[in-house]
Amino acid sequence: MMKKTSLIALFCMISSVFLFMPVQAGDANHPDFEDSDGDAPLEEQDIISGWMGDEKNDTINVVLQMVSLPAFTSPGDVPNFPTTEYRIYFTVGQGYLRTNYVAVAKVPIRGPFGLTLSYQVCSHVYNGTEPGELTGCTSTTGNYASNVGQVNFTIDKSDIGSPVEGDLAEDMWGEVYFSQKGSGFNLTTPERVDRGPDSGFGDGKWVFRGTSANVYRVYLSADHTVENATAVKPAEFQLTVMNNGTSRLSVELHNTTGAGWTVQLTPATVTVDSLANKTVLVKVTPKDLRTLKNGDTFSCQVWGTYRTEENDTKESENRITFVTTAELPAPPKTKEDPFAGFLKELKKNMNTIIMLIVVLVVVGIVYKVARGGMLKRKEKKMEEARMKEGGGNTMPERGGPGRGGIGVGKGPQSADKASR
Repeated sequence: MMKKTSLIALFCMISSVFLFMPVQAGDANHPDFEDSDGDAPLEEQDIISGWMGDEKNDTINVVLQMVSLPAFTSPGDVPNFPTTEYRIYFTVGQGYLRTNYVAVAKVPIRGPFGLTLSYQVCSHVYNGTEPGELTGCTSTTGNYASNVGQVNFTIDKSDIGSPVEGDLAEDMWGEVYFSQKGSGFNLTTPERVDRGPDSGFGDGKWVFRGTSANVYRVYLSADHTVENATAVKPAEFQLTVMNNGTSRLSVELHNTTGAGWTVQLTPATVTVDSLANKTVLVKVTPKDLRTLKNGDTFSCQVWGTYRTEENDTKESENRITFVTTAELPAPPKTKEDPFAGFLKELKKNMNTIIMLIVVLVVVGIVYKVARGGMLKRKEKKMEEARMKEGGGNTMPERGGPGRGGIGVGKGPQSADKASR
């Protein structure tokens, strides 16, 4: 009974692992793109889906699924030389280092007396949303599988840029062209009879594994990386964690710190499926107003770490640096003591004050000298006035009789007048 219980538990554990393992595109049940049926003239021209998969060390398979494919060309159509061209487009690489490719199968008359089918892989450059001229075409291996309605290509990796472990194949879509005999032996210009999907690209991706069992690639990106912040309104950034690997990962985010600043990551840990992404909110706030001032900047780096299925710790392929500038109010002015302010102003204008004092002293001296001269002149005038009132001989004169000397009295009469 215990053995049976253990087996059941082991089965449940294995089942849970497979249940939660992400499945990347690569078969009819998990195509890279899909298209509705019934939108083409014939079933053999009607695209259902397409995908990339079955990777080997040197090759990769690309498949275009049709509603059906006839094994033989209808006898009535043979004289018209009908030719159907099946194309499946995809992009290989990462970031800016990507190249556009297309696998092309030309299927003319089919049957015992049919013509040879040809398979090629070419490169091209998009002209807007439409592919441009096909260039660098090389032959590749293909298979027209009418029993399952599939056109298969087995492409040598060296013909599509030799993708390495972790490179992506994405932006897949397909189209079908049809032409037939026109005037003479010429075929009409190929006409597009179906596109799948009807517009845009498929959502599926293929991660090239190379010779590895698992591929680990975690990239970070942000909507913007520079912003201002205040103490009450932090800078906010949207960080995207992209898992371009083959396994589901739990990514823990980390950040550098700066004095006076706080950084908040919400959430700080995200679980990301293979070929999926998660968004994280990054908030940066200037908190310590004692050490920060208006215009200070903080460069904060954010990166991720995760554990692989082999229990190794790995870091994200890149780091994102967010730059935040503090917008802080000017510090309040302290109330200054009036007397201290007076002394400050006095010190600041000391030279002017000294010059003013010197000028005042000079003016005072000049004023005093001038006033002294005026007083002497006034006294002299007053003396002259008294002399005139007294007859001009109030004082004896020296030097003899009259003015200019000291004379003796004029006689008894004069002494008598004086005594009166």
